[in-house]
Amino acid sequence: PDGRFAYASVRTTNVIGVFRIDPASGRLTRVALVDVEGSPRSFALDPSGRFLICAGQSDNVVAVYAIDREDGNLTRTQSISMPENPSWVETLSVRNKP
Repeated sequence: PDGRFAYASVRTTNVIGVFRIDPASGRLTRVALVDVEGSPRSFALDPSGRFLICAGQSDNVVAVYAIDREDGNLTRTQSISMPENPSWVETLSVRNKP
């Protein structure tokens, strides 16, 4: 969300690529390839930019990864088994009424 990093899923090798975005040129530099759930079909960043949520389609798992604020790298913090074929991740912000 802050525009410093980009993420891409590579379903055939079960990784999410982490890239730093050069603010002047927009050029991407690879930071890491992170092993994730089988066939990462979909992923999303939470609105705060602190977490990436990934649906592993072939493993039937959804996992949460903490995003390192300095280098954009991912650390798995939680996972949960899902019904067959999870293929979409959505996040939302919930605000309390004043």
